[in-house]
Amino acid sequence: SYPTPEGMKLSELPFGVVATKSTDDAKEYIHVMNPPDSKVLKLPRPQDGKSFISASSLRTGAEIMVTESGEEITLELGESDEWELPNTVIELVVDPLVILPRNLALHKRVTSSSSFERVGMKGVSWPFGSVRVNNGVPYESPNPTDESWTTGSSGWTTEHGAGIPPDQWIAIHLGEEHKIGKVLLYPRSAEGQEGTGFPLRYTVQGSGDNDEWFPLAPTCFEDIPLGDASPRVVECNGALARHVRIVGHELRKEGENGGNPHMQLVEIQMIEAEDTEYSIIQPLANAEQS
Repeated sequence: SYPTPEGMKLSELPFGVVATKSTDDAKEYIHVMNPPDSKVLKLPRPQDGKSFISASSLRTGAEIMVTESGEEITLELGESDEWELPNTVIELVVDPLVILPRNLALHKRVTSSSSFERVGMKGVSWPFGSVRVNNGVPYESPNPTDESWTTGSSGWTTEHGAGIPPDQWIAIHLGEEHKIGKVLLYPRSAEGQEGTGFPLRYTVQGSGDNDEWFPLAPTCFEDIPLGDASPRVVECNGALARHVRIVGHELRKEGENGGNPHMQLVEIQMIEAEDTEYSIIQPLANAEQS
């Protein structure tokens, strides 16, 4: 509901909080690291559209008043309660009517035809990596401006170069069979790089054994110019698949890599066929938190 930018320092947390959630998405946990001076904490509406029906202290069980008004959520401690240092954990119960369908791809194993990785290279700030393409963050976060221990996050990119072979791909291994209903593809969204690396022609394919592949949707063609970072929703046929991959048949050459063909995706999400409701998180303007 409240994603924390990668590399964020505790003293600079937006609204002074970090958010986590239960695996079934029924509860949200607000960790108040930098409490306000009063007993009232004001937060913006959750980015994923959640609404809450109650709140309490995770440690003591004391009720915390939660009210929603316009674009704001207010959490207020009781008269006899105080913020607990260094971390007050508030348990929020999510309205069952707005619990989102499970993202099948979240944190599952990823393989690809190629991936430009620079993990562990001293002195190199590199925001790409295959593990970033299904980490649940569907927008880019910028590289830190200081000499941080971490980098920004830009998702996955293939190797660059004039000799890169066609049909570059990235696969998510779900672990068990699912009826694939929708695949959400998030292009790059950083200022000046919107849409960079998103394939011009691609297919979404499924497999039961990671060997024989079949189409989950018709071939997709992109004639949208650079500058468009809106998510693409691929409607799939509901076929059973244990593995799902996106294959780029025609790649863009524009962008920041000298005009060489490449393929880039910030985030991949997958929704079960039976789940008709889902949420598209729009990229944040200029890759900033709100």
